[in-house]
Order: sequence, then structure tokens, then C-alpha cells
Amino acid sequence: MAISKDLSSAASIKERMVTVGKVKDLLYYSGYPAGAKIRDFNLSRGTSYGLVDQFGSAVEPIYDHCITELAPGISVMNFVADQFFSMKRRFEEKSNKSGIYGVLEPVRAITPSNMISVKYDSYLDELMEAYVSYIFEMKNTKIITFSDFCREFLFYIKNTRVATISGGLPISKVSFINTSRVDFLSSGLVIDFKDNNYNDISKTHSEWMADINFDLFCSAAKTAGFYIDSNHPYRIVADLASKKMQRSAEFFGASYQPGSSGSVFQEFYLQAGLYDFIVIKNKLLSFYTKFQENNPIIYHKKPCNNKIKCFKQPREKLSLTNLDLPPIPKRKKDPAANPLLQNSNVNKIVAYGLHSDKYNLAFFTTLYIEIRFLEIRLASFYLTEKEKAVIIKKALKHIVKGDIRSAYQYICRQFDGFRIIPH
Repeated sequence: MAISKDLSSAASIKERMVTVGKVKDLLYYSGYPAGAKIRDFNLSRGTSYGLVDQFGSAVEPIYDHCITELAPGISVMNFVADQFFSMKRRFEEKSNKSGIYGVLEPVRAITPSNMISVKYDSYLDELMEAYVSYIFEMKNTKIITFSDFCREFLFYIKNTRVATISGGLPISKVSFINTSRVDFLSSGLVIDFKDNNYNDISKTHSEWMADINFDLFCSAAKTAGFYIDSNHPYRIVADLASKKMQRSAEFFGASYQPGSSGSVFQEFYLQAGLYDFIVIKNKLLSFYTKFQENNPIIYHKKPCNNKIKCFKQPREKLSLTNLDLPPIPKRKKDPAANPLLQNSNVNKIVAYGLHSDKYNLAFFTTLYIEIRFLEIRLASFYLTEKEKAVIIKKALKHIVKGDIRSAYQYICRQFDGFRIIPH
């Protein structure tokens, strides 16, 4: 496809000036050239584009080996980067360098600070610190064992889910991804060419769209397999169903299936619901251990013969010297040792964990289902306690067989239909 020639006349520039209006509080813009590939990512859960796969499951990029740096500290998925460099080369061969953006320089995409795993880890730390402060002040004498610690955590989730938190308090990474805490710039499919501070959004849009290079920009983006975000005309978003993007993804290992996202999510992304229990498990163990080390003894006051006596009770101490967690999928060099990828011949010790017989993987799987049930308000509306018990029972059947992956795939299917309301 030939790239359209840039228009240089004052009349042409005037014709492309932006018209700004409002429909249901969403900005819309006219002034795009004919044939431009535009999509409104504020509609139909577009802000989840690249964060939810074709089956409705929350996903995150495999950061370790699937992203390519475009500029210092700015990265996208490797196949997206290839198409961007192709677009950049075509665009800059013909662009008018006297325009605002004669050269395409990415300013925002994936950064070290907006990686989903980094944001989620930081979020859980803040949440757990608040929880530990709460139990120290309000429930200190009731937390004798790690089981008590987890039970009160469920109570904390349920009672923190107040009206100001629309969909519930997100605990799992699945629910965290489905909130506004995660920007779809984290998907690895989005590139911004302007770091807009949103103070004067109409002025930013007008300047960008009225630039002499805008028609060429739209044409180059379409040729390379990118959408232009109608609400942010300086933003391009990979069209996973386009032939160019599918061909680029095929080069890196995905199957070529134009017209759909194909196997992009299976090859370059992790399904969050298959491993976020590991992160939750680690956080609970870690914060309980710190809590126990700082408060190893519980002091109880009881009346005795018209006097108040103080009784000491040691808090349960966990031994984490043999801590063994199932590895996160696709992040280990030896997939044969990965119980989440290989369903047969799973080492039962790994499957159940080495913390103790009491706090095994069956314990944490049950806890995870309780968390998913409580964090999503709609789930507690439509699922009864009896139905939740059935989910736990069926998931544990897979765990007993050592089939961890199937257990968590089943759990995901039960809860993926419920969407936490962004807040």
C-alpha cells in the first residue's frame, strides 16, 4: 500500500483542523483523513485491550524475553517493535521535518514502573501493611496461628469492600488487572508519541492533528498494522488481527491467523489466574512471619481470685527454610520441572508445598477461591455458599492428582465471567 503524500498547503491544513465535542462525557474528534484506521479505546472495555485475551482471561506480557526497547526505559512486545520500526522508517522517509513531529520518538509505553508485576507487588505490599496494622490494633490477641491470620484477612477483604470501592477490593492479580490501576500502556501493544499531561487535552489534540504530517502519520500507522486511538491521536495501538502484525508475531513464534489475535496471547502473555495464587501465598507467608517475629508472644489478661493475671501464649512460628513454590510458567529454563505446564508426574511434595502438612497447596487453593469470591461483589450476589463449596471441591480434586494447572484453569473459568468495576 502506498503511503499518501504529505499535504503542505495552508488550505489542506485548515481542512484538517480538529472539531472537539462531547458525547456521554467522552471526547470525540473529527478531522481524520479518509481511510485512517481509528478505534475508540474508551468504548466497549477498550481500556482492557491487550490485558484480556480472546477468552476473557486477564493476562500480562512475559516481560523477561518478549519485549524490545524502543528508547531508554521504554519497551513494547517484540513483534510490535518490529512493526513500529517499519512504520518509523516509512514515515521519516517522507515526513516534513518542519512539522511538530517530523521524526517519531516514542515517549510512553511499557516502563519499569508500569509493568503489571511491579505495580501489583507494590499494591499488595501496601495492602498487607495496612492489614497488619489493622490486626495489630484490633485483633492482636486473636491471631495465634497462620490460619487465624488468613481467616482475618478474608474478614478484612469483606469489610473493606464498602460503597466507595465499587467492585470490591482487588486482591488477585486477575481483579487488579481489571481495574483502572492498570493502564493499557502496560500491555506492550501501545506507543505514545506525546507525554500529554491532560491539562489542556483539546489543545494537544488540535496541534497534533493539524500538523502537516498527520495524514502521513495515519497512513503509515495503517500500513504497519496499527490503530490510532481516536481519543489520543498521538497514540498507536497494535491491531492484533491485521496481516502485518500477525506476520510479525509469526516470526517470533506465534501462528499466523489474520482476522483474529491467533496465538499471540498464548505465546507472549501469561494468564494471570494460573499463577497469581503464588504471589498471594508468598505475601501472606512473608507478612505473617514479620508479624510473628515482631510479636512472638500474646499476652492475655484474665480474672483469677479477684485479681487480674497475665498469661503468655506463643504465636505460631512458621519454618520457611524449605519453602518451595511452583514456578511461574515460561519463566524457568527447564519446562519439565514446571508443574503448571506439565500435568503428569508432578512431584507431590512440590504440589502440596513444603511449609507443613497443614499449610499445603490445598489450603492455599481453598483460600484463593475464598478471596476470588469475596473480592468480586457480583460473585457473592450470584454464587451461593453451596456453589462456592462445589468449586472448592472440584478444584481440590485436581490438586490431589497433582494437576495444578487444570485446578486453576477451572477456578478461572468460574470467576472470569464476573468483572470488577474499575475504580
